[in-house]
Amino acid sequence: MAENKEMLCEHCAHREICKFKDEFLRATKTVNETEVLLPIAPDQAYTVRSIKLHDISWIEPVKLVCKHYQCQNQYLAKDAQNLHLLL
Repeated sequence: MAENKEMLCEHCAHREICKFKDEFLRATKTVNETEVLLPIAPDQAYTVRSIKLHDISWIEPVKLVCKHYQCQNQYLAKDAQNLHLLL
């Protein structure tokens, strides 16, 4: 499964001053690198294989969402709307 490398932080209005950015990026990296150990066969519990969580096809992708996220385009749209009202 292909990973989406674009981070939520890249489009956040707070990205330049965010105090949570480093922690959020580390948490996202940890989720993306999480591996699950599975037995190779039901009767071989001691012989395992590793699979990345995002490679398990029947599990929905895990996406972390910052509760402080604000899309920078919201501000641009509001500014454009206010400018239009002034003209």
